[in-house]
Order: sequence, then structure tokens, then C-alpha cells
Amino acid sequence: MYIELLREDLLRPLQSIIGVVEKRQTLAILANVCIKTISESELRLTTTDLEIEMSADLNGKVIDLGTVTSPARKLLDICKALPEGSTLTLRFKNERLYLESGCSRFVLSTLPADEFPCIEGKNQGINFLVPAQIFMELLKKTSFAMAQQDVRYYLTGLLLEVESNLLRAVGTDGHRLALSECAMPELSIESKRAVILPRKAINELERLLGAVETSLDITVGESHARFQMDSIVLITKLIDGKFPDYNRVIPAASTRKLRVDRASFHESLTRVSILANEEFRGVRLEIDTKELRLFAHNPENEEAEEAFPGQYEGEKLVIAFNAGYLQDMLSVIKSEMVEFGFTGANASALVRESGKTKSLYVIMPMRL
Repeated sequence: MYIELLREDLLRPLQSIIGVVEKRQTLAILANVCIKTISESELRLTTTDLEIEMSADLNGKVIDLGTVTSPARKLLDICKALPEGSTLTLRFKNERLYLESGCSRFVLSTLPADEFPCIEGKNQGINFLVPAQIFMELLKKTSFAMAQQDVRYYLTGLLLEVESNLLRAVGTDGHRLALSECAMPELSIESKRAVILPRKAINELERLLGAVETSLDITVGESHARFQMDSIVLITKLIDGKFPDYNRVIPAASTRKLRVDRASFHESLTRVSILANEEFRGVRLEIDTKELRLFAHNPENEEAEEAFPGQYEGEKLVIAFNAGYLQDMLSVIKSEMVEFGFTGANASALVRESGKTKSLYVIMPMRL
């Protein structure tokens, strides 16, 4: 294999797919990137951790076809350190990868390309297109509610539901729930498909989609999902498990309603939560038609109290929430006003963006 290309043409795609490569691997080859020539002017980079596979196509002058695997992070660090605009040559010879640029010369170890793992069954399933930024918003509005660690492993992922004319994402950790959906007029399928995407795949998609302005090509299969954005492809195994019936935890009706300015309430919450218990992060809301107040205290007998503006309908209510959960939710809501629906001090609250919205949030109360 012999390739000539610009530093930037190799650096950008390598940066895009490097997130899959863990610093510690169970197999040595998982630390490597697979470099494969496709034609006389195109090559493909691939990384994997056995659960997720990422690949990026790029242009270069291919003098001699071939495939090689070499340490991904070392190759990335070398590219970063070379001068901008420099030309590189990659040559595979005697089981080594030789990289040369100007006066610089590097020799990297390799492992057999035929031992590089490949995820199977990646192109089968429902296929559809969605604007990249719309899908990005869908992830942002729900992924924060995924569980970090849980024996219920299916809660560490994000539920993606695909049905005719609709795409829906749901995240929950058992204490809060976030649901968002977008209309897909051109999406027509015979039956609803629901899959659970793993956290790492969601994180990589959020990182990549920020710079993508075109459509995202999605294929959802029985055991894998494939996402193609421009020249980058992400293939992920799906979490094998049954996601809980989220409709059962969404309050059907609210007897008490609170409407607040999102930014003002977020600021008040941030100030008051400074003196909340560091372990439980609890804040208390005391609300009635005359006054709306936030309270926090901690084991050192420190206290914080602040009134905040808003409109409330219903009987007086005292209810407590985890401040972090409220802050996470308010950070992804875009509308100026936020609407809370309550049924009682011990029941979950339903939160919606003001106006026409396709997102909702459910937060369980806590005891202080």
C-alpha cells in the first residue's frame, strides 16, 4: 500500500472516528484504525470497539492498493503535530507503516488487517432520511435523562421509536423521563419499530451531528442501527432488552398548574441550589396563587430562599425535586415559558414547553 495525501484530509476524518477507540482494550487490534484503499483516489478509515463501528471515506492519491491497521491515537497525534498544509505519504512495508512528511519520518507497528473485526448485518432494516439538525435536537432533548449506571441495563440507552409519519426518542433513569418526537411526513412503514440505542453511540452522534447540515441516512434493523452523515458512517449494536412502558408514568391530568419564565426560574434555581445538600441536591417549592418561593438547606444548617415570578392555578402546594434534574431539563427547553402540571406533593410532575411543542418531561418528587 502506498498513499499520498494532505495532512488535513487525513486529520479531519480520523478525529471524527477516534471516539470509538478506548484507551484500554480487551483486544490489541481494537486500538488500531483500519486503513483500506477503495480506488485510485479514495480510501476508508475504520475504528471499532466491537459494539460500535465508525468509518470515514477520504480522498488521496493511491499509488498502490492495500489494507493495513495501525495504532489510531498515535497516528492522530502525529497528524496533529505536523505543520498545516503538509503532504503525507503512507507506505506499508515489512509489517510496518511508514509515514513521511517533509523532514519527518515515523515507523508505526501494524497488526494483520484480516483480523480487524467487522460488525455484521449492518445494512438490513427500515431505511429513512431525516434532517441532521432535527435528529440532533431529538437527541439533545432526551439523552440527558438516560441512566448513567443501572442494573436495568436498558435504561442506560435511548429508546428510538419509528412509525409512519413519526420519529420519537425517550430517555429515562427511573426518576425522570424525557420524550421528544418529530413529524416525518415521508416516512411510511407497515409496523412500528422500537429499538434501544446505547449511550456511547448517542454521545458519538451528538458530537458528529453538530457540524452536519445535510440529511442523516438511518437504517434500523433487528440488532443493529446504521447512521450515515456525509462521508462518515456509524454502525452500532442495539441494546437487547425491553424498555419500560413510558406512557404509564406520564400523568394523565394535572389539577394544579404553574407557568414560569424559563430563564428566570433557571437562574433562581441555580442560586438557591448552591446551599442544597451536596448528596441529594434537593430544593423545595412552596407555591400558591399569591407567592412562589424556592428553598434549600444542608446539614451545616445553611439555608437559601428566593421568590420567583410566575402564574399558579390550584391549591397551595409544597413539593421537592432534585435540583440537578430540574436544571438538566431547563437547559434543553427552548421556549421562553415553561408549564408545570402537578397532582400532589407525592406525585410526578409533568413539564412542557409553552406553546406548540412535541416534547414533554416527567420528574418524580423527593422527600426532604
